[in-house]
Amino acid sequence: MSSILIPVDFAFCSLSACQFGVNMAQRLGAKIYLFHAYQLGETNGINVSRETAELNLNNIIDRIKELAKPGDASFQVEKILREGDALDSISDVAKELAPDMIVISTSSIGDRVKRVLGSKSYKIIRSVEIPVLSLPDEFTSEPTFPLKLGFVAGGDIETMQSFSKLIQLAGSIVDEIHFFELCPFGKPETPSELGLEIQSKINALGLEIQFVHHFLDEPSIMPRIDKLAKETGLGIMSVSTQKRKFLSRLLFPGLMKHLYFNFELPMLILHS
Repeated sequence: MSSILIPVDFAFCSLSACQFGVNMAQRLGAKIYLFHAYQLGETNGINVSRETAELNLNNIIDRIKELAKPGDASFQVEKILREGDALDSISDVAKELAPDMIVISTSSIGDRVKRVLGSKSYKIIRSVEIPVLSLPDEFTSEPTFPLKLGFVAGGDIETMQSFSKLIQLAGSIVDEIHFFELCPFGKPETPSELGLEIQSKINALGLEIQFVHHFLDEPSIMPRIDKLAKETGLGIMSVSTQKRKFLSRLLFPGLMKHLYFNFELPMLILHS
């Protein structure tokens, strides 16, 4: 991974996501694009100007350097300021810079209104083709390395494409991958072809990653995933936006969106 785009709006939750992204960037030796979109005028009783936005961004950069982890790789920070709507600006900057990943915070975990209307962060996910790491608002923990990573998929052809992207992004900082395979026909009696293919991919790349395979065959999968995530100590859960097979979508509808608004861990969204 060579670069990470981190949008901030100076709210506490976005700053927590910023710190999480910085820790990952430092571990990977990736360049950080620290981005802020502002709109001139008065917002919440505060007069916003380019100068104040730049001052706030500089303060965050100073804080980032103070909190840098000793012993990890050095990293470069480039600040980017744009006047305009945050959603449009983030999408534009993502296309211009083509970072390997975007790190953002969600707008509201479990908020029914947000689930219906959509949050800005969810709209960002749908508007870009770059992997997005999204942190729940109340999540303040720092990443623990090496990472334990979860990967949810429905056994479709595109699953291996998504898994390849996952390994490209985080393979060097992961020591354990838990694969959650959706099984609309029930748990198979023998190892699935997909599970064997993923294990073969890990071995072929020479990665020292422990692979653990979980089968999910019940319609209500969230309690099961939550339980397994806590038991295994996952640091990040990943899921793809790929269009799943009809039966998988019928029995496990809205999987990515459901996980996004209800899961308590950082979510890595992969685009097929």
